[in-house]
Amino acid sequence: MRLISIALITSLCAILPVGGAQIREFDLKTTESLGRQLYEQSANASKRISPRFLQARQISLAALPQIDRSRYHFEVLKDPTGDGLLVYALADSKNPNDVVLGVHYRVSVTGDAKSVKAIDALSRSALVVNQNKGIPKGATAGPLWTINLMSLTPLETHVYLSLLHHTPIYIGTADHSIWKVDGERISKIRGGH
Repeated sequence: MRLISIALITSLCAILPVGGAQIREFDLKTTESLGRQLYEQSANASKRISPRFLQARQISLAALPQIDRSRYHFEVLKDPTGDGLLVYALADSKNPNDVVLGVHYRVSVTGDAKSVKAIDALSRSALVVNQNKGIPKGATAGPLWTINLMSLTPLETHVYLSLLHHTPIYIGTADHSIWKVDGERISKIRGGH
C-alpha cells in the first residue's frame, strides 16, 4: 500500500507545475483584456483581416500540424507586451451547448509575421462540457468548473469562454487556489499555499 501511495505522489508531482507557469502568463488585467478581445473578434464574422495578420495565421497553422483544422477557428491579436502577434487556435464544437475548455493553443509570432517565437498549449486535456446535459427541462444550468494545470491563474481562453457561453467558470489551479471568471472579470475566491 505504501508503495502505491509513493507511486501516486510521484506521478502527481510529475504532472503538476511546482514552480509556477508552464506557459507565458500575463497579469490579470491583460488576461481579461485579451479574453474580451478574443470574444469580440470572434463574434465579428464580417471582419477583414490584414495581410500581416493573415500571414501570422498561416505560419501558425504550419506550426500546429497535429490539429484538425476543421475543429478550430483562429483569431489574431496584437501582443500586449511587444510588437509581435498572438494567434489563437480555439477549438470549438458543432453543438452550441458544448463548452470546449481544452485543446486551445496560443502561438506567439514575430511582429513581421515571418516566424514563430513560441507555442503554448493552453490546456492538458480535451475537456468538453455540455451545459444542458443532466439539467431538467425548465431549469437553468449553473456555472462550470475546470482545473488549470498550465498556470497559476486563469487564462484568456477562460474569459473568452465565459463571455461566449454567458456563464461563470470556476477554475482550480495547482497551488490550490480557486478563481472565478464571470464574463470579463477574474476574481480569486480562495488563495493557495
